[in-house]
Amino acid sequence: MEDPGETEKTIPPPVRLRRTGGGITPACPNAGGNKRSRFVTLIAVLTLVIGGFLSFFFAMSNLIFMSMFSSPVFQLSMENAVVPAGTPPAVVFLALHTRGFFFFSLIMWLSVTAIGFGVLRRAKWGRGGFVPLLYIGAATLFLIFLFPELFVPKPLFYQGVSLAPEFNAAVTAARLVLQIFCGFGTALFFWLARKFESEEIKKEFG
Repeated sequence: MEDPGETEKTIPPPVRLRRTGGGITPACPNAGGNKRSRFVTLIAVLTLVIGGFLSFFFAMSNLIFMSMFSSPVFQLSMENAVVPAGTPPAVVFLALHTRGFFFFSLIMWLSVTAIGFGVLRRAKWGRGGFVPLLYIGAATLFLIFLFPELFVPKPLFYQGVSLAPEFNAAVTAARLVLQIFCGFGTALFFWLARKFESEEIKKEFG
């Protein structure tokens, strides 16, 4: 004769059912096994905040530049403008293609914002766009780390003699700060890219 207490222990708890397109399935909160981690949510929110803020900034900058470039006086001053000797190549390029730079930046940060939204929603296209974006960011920062002279002027020396000690000290410090920032950013972006390629995070995106 069975013990009533033992019978109660063997009876499974009731399972609440829900109706789907293909029939009736158990309504388990984690039926798909796609548990959302706080880490991915945090990264998605940071991406949304940074991308949204910079998208707004470059949208306003484009409006300002559109009004400025529509002025004949400003266009005449830009035509007669010259770039100082010794200006870093990247700065020269940005000075000659100001409107293109701000327009491209707007499109880029709008794309970053959209990708951040996709990561927050755990959409496959969100992770698929976020990982290459991280690798591109890491490669760009590593390039600047190797060649900081693209953005920072070189110290002024003539036959081993410093021509402007204060200027040389300033650009040397700026170069060091830029390399530290780019080195840390390269490592962070590469680590995040590898993290989002892990199987644990892939499961969150289905």
